[in-house]
Order: sequence, then structure tokens, then C-alpha cells
Amino acid sequence: MIPLPLRVALLVLTAVLASGCATVTGRATQPVSIQTVDSQGRVIEGMSCRVSNGGGEYVGDSPMFDLQVRRSSTPLVVECRGDGRPMARAVLMPRADNIVAAQMLLPGGSSMMVIDHISGFMYAYPRWVRVQAGA
Repeated sequence: MIPLPLRVALLVLTAVLASGCATVTGRATQPVSIQTVDSQGRVIEGMSCRVSNGGGEYVGDSPMFDLQVRRSSTPLVVECRGDGRPMARAVLMPRADNIVAAQMLLPGGSSMMVIDHISGFMYAYPRWVRVQAGA
């Protein structure tokens, strides 16, 4: 027979894992691809880009493919400069993942949503972004 404290611990662990809490089951980062274009929509390569949000700051040259950014409830700001061209800037607003509504129905779902909001794990940015220089 399983001792009572171990049964309680297993029950709590099962409830946490079944709740779908992104902080427990999800990933802290997500891939984002960034491409810079001119006013006619032609691709501009080699612009120096700085990408930042509440979770970190990332630097690289465009195009940036599958840049791993930390999930956050704060906007992702993309600023690219280079070669005498006008600056390319975009502000990406985070959106809650689709799992949020279903999570409310699970045991402990509302408390896990609070944790996911604070950690930023419940949010995601668009995966592909075209930033126009001079816009």
C-alpha cells in the first residue's frame, strides 16, 4: 500500500501536469523570423537589427531566421538600421496561446493561468515578420 503523503504528492503532481500550465509543460522561448524590406517590398539583406522585449535583447543581421526569443507579456520591439537607409521598426504585440480558454476548465487552471501570465509563457509573437524601412 502507498503511504498517504506519497499519494497526496502524486495527486498534486498529476493535477499540475494535467492543468496544462505552460510554465510546467511549455517552452520559455519561441522562434521568430525577421525580414527587412524597402518601400517597394524588395528584400534588404544585411541591416543590423536589435530585437528586445521584457525577457531579453537579441542582435543580428537581417534576415534573421528562427531567432529564439523569450516569451513575454511585453511587446517585442524590432529596430533595424544600415547602409544609410531609413530605420525599419516594428512593435509586435504578444497574444495568448489558444490553450488559455481550455485551461480554465481544468483543475487548478485559473491559478496556473496567473503563473503563466507572470512568467510570460502563455504568450506568443507572430512567427514571421516583414519590417519595412522608412515606414
